[in-house]
Amino acid sequence: MIEKLDEPAVSPLPHVEIKFPFAEQHVPLTKAARYRVRLQVQHWPMSGDEGGIELVLDGFRPRLIETLERPVRLGELVPADRELSAGEHVLVAIAVRGDGVTVKPGNGSSLEPYGAVHFWVGPRGTPSIDMKAPRLVYSEPRGTYNGAHAADDVLLDFYVLGAGLGAGKGSIAATISGRGVERRIVMKDWHARRIRGLPSGDYRIELVLRGADDKPLSGPAARAERAITVNRDAPDGGRYR
Repeated sequence: MIEKLDEPAVSPLPHVEIKFPFAEQHVPLTKAARYRVRLQVQHWPMSGDEGGIELVLDGFRPRLIETLERPVRLGELVPADRELSAGEHVLVAIAVRGDGVTVKPGNGSSLEPYGAVHFWVGPRGTPSIDMKAPRLVYSEPRGTYNGAHAADDVLLDFYVLGAGLGAGKGSIAATISGRGVERRIVMKDWHARRIRGLPSGDYRIELVLRGADDKPLSGPAARAERAITVNRDAPDGGRYR
């Protein structure tokens, strides 16, 4: 079962801005892994229990930031088996509630609960990324869910930049597959969901951004997927990210 969550309005909306790297900045390759990400966050708690910021580099697994006091380096946002390569990159920062749900933009508000920048590592080349094009950012689920309570409370959430969802706009097609399970839902509204009742096993979660014609949009930024593990027999330990 997949249930839509009630997301109470946040007022005032948080304001999230990426100060460094700034748009189109060139970060030397030799210094890129140690380069410090700097954020400006207003109207939002940075306590973990109440809220934090998710940092997503190039669609890799999000990193939750619960304090602005500790420096975050670009190299920490890349998987352990990957290196920060030369070329163009996209960094996204999103305000997240204490329960893990992302804060969605408000209608007509001048405050944005997210920031996104395009920058370069090494010398500038020919750009291939259009920051005005629709972009899907994967947030949840991810990691391992230990125990029955965690297995029945799997969060499904995402972020959409440069596109709208709804009648005459676009939608998100989500597929959860594995262990004899195949669940699919088309979401025409921007709300997080809960996935209930997954048996123990490994699962693949795929999200696809579709246009107003219900056809998948082209380009890697319109599709995202992750693998998760559910272990109902484990002691109730919550989720291991």
